[in-house]
Amino acid sequence: MDRVKSRAAVQVREASFVDYRGIALLETRNGLCAKPAEEWQYLWLDNPACLAVKGQWPIGWVLEDQDGEIVGSLGNIPLLFEFRGRPLIATTGHSWAVDPKYRGYAILLLNHFLRQKNVDLYLNATANAEASKAFSVFQASRVPVGNWDESIFWITAYREFVESTLMMKSAPMPALASYPASAALLLVDKLIGRNRRKIPFTLDVSVCDTFDERFDTFWEQLRCSTRGLLTLRTREVLNWHFKYALDRKELLILTAGRNGSLDAYAIFGRQDNEKLGLKRMRLVDFQCIEPAPSIFLLMLEGALQRCAQDGVHMLEMVGVRPDCAAAVEQLSPYRRKLDAWRYLYKTNDPQLAEDLRDPSVWDPTCYDGDASL
Repeated sequence: MDRVKSRAAVQVREASFVDYRGIALLETRNGLCAKPAEEWQYLWLDNPACLAVKGQWPIGWVLEDQDGEIVGSLGNIPLLFEFRGRPLIATTGHSWAVDPKYRGYAILLLNHFLRQKNVDLYLNATANAEASKAFSVFQASRVPVGNWDESIFWITAYREFVESTLMMKSAPMPALASYPASAALLLVDKLIGRNRRKIPFTLDVSVCDTFDERFDTFWEQLRCSTRGLLTLRTREVLNWHFKYALDRKELLILTAGRNGSLDAYAIFGRQDNEKLGLKRMRLVDFQCIEPAPSIFLLMLEGALQRCAQDGVHMLEMVGVRPDCAAAVEQLSPYRRKLDAWRYLYKTNDPQLAEDLRDPSVWDPTCYDGDASL
């Protein structure tokens, strides 16, 4: 009888915009950073993918206790992909949070997410250890390209980086101790040449403040040059995706080309840890019409210089692709192991599932999913 009562004490229902306050409170008490109401609603109200979906799109699901309080939630954000000229509807989970007392019911939210009928591809590009275990119950697969269980990074402000690291480890007097420790670290990095390599400038690299008409031309070239899986990158979609990051000046867009053309671009976004006072820039997306590790290296050098100029403490990458790995190694990055494989996917289409087993069809980046939303 107690078992029946316990199960009846929690129910799952579709979320709505009026649930914002309850969801925000839930996220905050579970260690997530809740978005302001306007920005949260924007994930769906102005999402170009919502216009392409046939029928009503659920914004997510919530768990309610017997008093009607929201004790769990999972967002459901639609995304547009293309594969071999075929448009695909994908979805990414967003801010999956459940109060500790009710985490035995968390799988109910994921069950609703993974059983949607009008979805071609399910993504989680920010999976932690707990989410990874839960997704494995539903036979989700690891994306087969890139090292998604490893972070590589470079330090661009040594004293501040060391101080935040000492704070994370609860070391005594981190501000004072950071001076000798950072001086020693900087000396070692100079001796081995970390962060420094002169690249011939065969292209003009510049900073772009927004996504202009060149990005539409670039997208048409990109989609015609590959038969792989690509997240939509039109000017309209890019400006939607990065609207708030652009408004807050938290985005660095580097472009490379000749005579005003756009041959490649790299997008870097701020991923600060305010609790530790750590200012961090992370690679979100790199695209080039032809594989060119030297251009990728050029973009990284530009980002490292910009981070140092702007007082950002570190530059980070996750999911380094094999074709860029050698270029990255030339800058001698630091490494840290993550607690799980960050990028997981699932499809209920047998033919698509077979196609996606081929690593050559993938070009996964942190632009996919909700990692940069």
